[in-house]
Amino acid sequence: MEYRYYTADVFTDKAFGGAQIAVFPEADKLDSNTMQRIASEINLSETVFLSQCEAPSSIGLSKRMRVFTPYQELDFAGHPIIAAAYILTKTGQISSKDETAITFEQNIGPIKAYVSNTLEGSPFIQYSMTCKASVDSFVPGNQELSEILSLSNSSEISSANFHSKLITTESSYLVIPCDNLESLQNAHFDAKAWARSSAPSTNAGHLLLFSKSTYTSKANFHLRLLGPTIGDEDPPVGSALTAFSSYLASFHSLRQGTYTFAVERGTPDTRLSLLQVEMDNKENQTIVLRIGGPAVLMTQSTLYL
Repeated sequence: MEYRYYTADVFTDKAFGGAQIAVFPEADKLDSNTMQRIASEINLSETVFLSQCEAPSSIGLSKRMRVFTPYQELDFAGHPIIAAAYILTKTGQISSKDETAITFEQNIGPIKAYVSNTLEGSPFIQYSMTCKASVDSFVPGNQELSEILSLSNSSEISSANFHSKLITTESSYLVIPCDNLESLQNAHFDAKAWARSSAPSTNAGHLLLFSKSTYTSKANFHLRLLGPTIGDEDPPVGSALTAFSSYLASFHSLRQGTYTFAVERGTPDTRLSLLQVEMDNKENQTIVLRIGGPAVLMTQSTLYL
């Protein structure tokens, strides 16, 4: 059997930027074990497999989406939504001339995405989701956190308007403000300091660092993920945006209403990404997010099985 697949750089409008995602637009005949082996073979951060839904939606296009890292299947991932909708547009399965809706059935449930054309004529994809987070302010102090992050001074973890909190959505994130972009980029995860600290008792699987200083004027925040299962890899942050947005909404200074902001990850030399976010801050810590960005087609390949 031959299977056509594509790779796209996501949340960027330039080749060799953003996150590399592989997409198999017709994967109906592949089983779970084969998908995992393919993802391991391709060895990108995420590989997407699209197939027909068992119960297709009567309104608009719907696809079953499964996402694998080289090591495991993910119940939810944000970058693959952008990549999948973009590839379906580039292969002619959906149109971007007018705004087109598509529903992706991920393991956590249906996620709706919208494809539209930018003024430059390239597709812009946005997906929406609703989330409600639990928020805990009882987290390790700045001295403990600075040791975990290999920072020389606890004052590097500080912000005039923010402090560290534990945010739990689909996963738990210890969200940590950094004084500046240099401190954020200099941080390195210290597994020994983590083990002797009180941090493991929070059940946080990830450390989400952010800074209000950024590389580009288009971004409002710079984000970086570290942690016991991540190390210093600086992976994509799309899946962490529910936690980060819930973190912002947890501060009383942010009133109910709609806010727009942009976050970046990476560096100009290491695949800089820019993610556009619209956030509806509602009652009872419930938020509605619309996350969007462009993508760039990089390769078209054939897999022989």
